[in-house]
Amino acid sequence: MNYLTCLLFLLIFFDPACFAADAPLPLSLKQCIEMSLKNNVEVLASRARAQQAQGEEQIWQADLLPQIDAVASQQRTWWENIGALGFPGFTGVIGPFNTFNAAIMVSQRILDFSALAHAKAGKIKWQSSRLAIELASQQVVLATGLAYLQALGY
Repeated sequence: MNYLTCLLFLLIFFDPACFAADAPLPLSLKQCIEMSLKNNVEVLASRARAQQAQGEEQIWQADLLPQIDAVASQQRTWWENIGALGFPGFTGVIGPFNTFNAAIMVSQRILDFSALAHAKAGKIKWQSSRLAIELASQQVVLATGLAYLQALGY
């Protein structure tokens, strides 16, 4: 009786079908291409290089924008000799007093050919990196299509 119980237990809970590998799911060519474009290292690296080139282009473009600087300062003076500052006829010391200085300065380069050349080079580099993404993608699509056809036996 004990033997039959163990055998029944093994047949019910350890069905050989649950250990067999599931049949691979058939993938269409479109699904294979989408997966390979999503996971290919060269395509991912090309996209990263394109993002880097776009950031560098924005940095170079920033050199063409006006530069704005703001400064604020405060100073406490305890005493000052007025005669020593160049006011004739005044003698003695004044103070204490506070001085506050705030300034905004805007500067714009009118003709900076090097900044223009750098901005143009950054734009060309960004366009080149976008073309590199397209090239890498096309190579992955071609390799995936060839591998798919070989897997089908053609």
